Amino acid sequence: VVFLLKIFFFVYLGISIKISDFNVMLVGFLFTIAILFARLIVIFVFAPRSLSPRDASIMSAMIPKGLAAAVLASIPLQMGVEFSDVILDIVYSVILWSIIACSILIPFIEKVRLGGVYKKIFSHFKGVSVSDDDNIGINV
Repeated sequence: VVFLLKIFFFVYLGISIKISDFNVMLVGFLFTIAILFARLIVIFVFAPRSLSPRDASIMSAMIPKGLAAAVLASIPLQMGVEFSDVILDIVYSVILWSIIACSILIPFIEKVRLGGVYKKIFSHFKGVSVSDDDNIGINV
């Protein structure tokens, strides 16, 4: 039931997005890039070193999709706050860009074996991923 509710919510969210202002989309894109870099730094600093580089890379690329953010962003609009429509559009833009970024990054990490950048960033993580069959000698 929760899965279906999320599907309908994101369909509604997609219908609600107005891509009429390029600046709003650009601001949302820049916020998304900032969130990605912040997430990368947080995982690098605070994640346990027992994780594998692959798992740390996936953790850094997984950004919350904004279900709560979209609901909270509509509150200023309901209260009649000035420029609340711009706030709502920026939040919707960040949600859209974060979904796109996650959809691109996760397959990149999975298929390309971390890529060069993620492999270097998380090289000090020494754990073995359960699904990383090269590291544990299991062919799945």
